[in-house]
Amino acid sequence: MKTARFVVLVVVWLLVINCRTVDVVTRSMVSPATPTQAPTRTPRPIATSTPLPTVTLLPTATITSAPSKTPTKKLAASVTRTAVPAQPTSTLGPVSSYPFRVDSIVCYSSGQSFVEGLVLDSADPHSGINGMRVRMSTDPKAAPPVPDYETREHGLNDARFNGSYNGYFWFGVNAEGPAPGQVRFVWVVDPNGVALSDPSKGKAVFDSGQKENSCMNIQVVFRRS
Repeated sequence: MKTARFVVLVVVWLLVINCRTVDVVTRSMVSPATPTQAPTRTPRPIATSTPLPTVTLLPTATITSAPSKTPTKKLAASVTRTAVPAQPTSTLGPVSSYPFRVDSIVCYSSGQSFVEGLVLDSADPHSGINGMRVRMSTDPKAAPPVPDYETREHGLNDARFNGSYNGYFWFGVNAEGPAPGQVRFVWVVDPNGVALSDPSKGKAVFDSGQKENSCMNIQVVFRRS
């Protein structure tokens, strides 16, 4: 019994071996073995770097020299000038060279003809200067007919001055009354006789004394420039 099984198994085994051999031979006769191709690999995309933005160069600036400017002369505004009467010119020098100037000349009525006045240091009527020399003459270029007067304190009583004032001087012209047409010039001088005020400015002109405020008492006030 066991021997029969063994024989059957051997037969089956031989049949299986035979079948596989026949199959192998058959395959080799039908077509040569085709080698198995390796699977196709899909290539990875090559990393593409993003190109930097193209730098556009600005055109090179061409330096052009500025056009030369021709200066335009401005026309001066037309000024209308009014003629001014010429002022009398002193032969002894310009007015600005004198330390004193005539401040005022005023006429009053009186019983006699004379010239009086004050030599002041400022606009203050009480700033009179004593010891100053005042000269009088009929001509500013001529020698004085009387000695210079040295200023001193004296009393006045008129429309402008009322009281005692320093810097006073006085010259008589006609003690008997008016001196119509008479002219006198008075000016301030230093101890050497050099003019300290314009000799032609202190001009006193007398009249007949027939009107109110006649020029008989002529008051000349000098003031430091």
